[in-house]
Amino acid sequence: IDEYGVFTANEPGVYTITATLGDLSSETTVTVEEPNAVRETLNSIEIAYFPREKCLSISNIAQKGRVVLTNVGGALVYDKEIVTDTHEIDMSKWPQSVYIIRVVSDNESLEQKIVNQ
Repeated sequence: IDEYGVFTANEPGVYTITATLGDLSSETTVTVEEPNAVRETLNSIEIAYFPREKCLSISNIAQKGRVVLTNVGGALVYDKEIVTDTHEIDMSKWPQSVYIIRVVSDNESLEQKIVNQ
């Protein structure tokens, strides 16, 4: 729950939320079947874009990989070698547009279209 009281779940599941104000307390259960995210998975690599946060998350990257983003015109906007198994990109300051992300790791390659709104 963020500072505005908005609950965001990154994974499906059942969540129990407790709100407390002084001595008063209230509890509710929320079931999330599919978070508000665009996900693409190939073998082990997963790409998830969270439009509310404008955050791109790449996980399950092997020991060494590369993340490349281009705009729809083909211009390179991001190119980074990755040495950890997860990586996040803050796209909140990027222009609203369609981007193509390509993740290459060992013998795996995954490409996904991302709409940054």
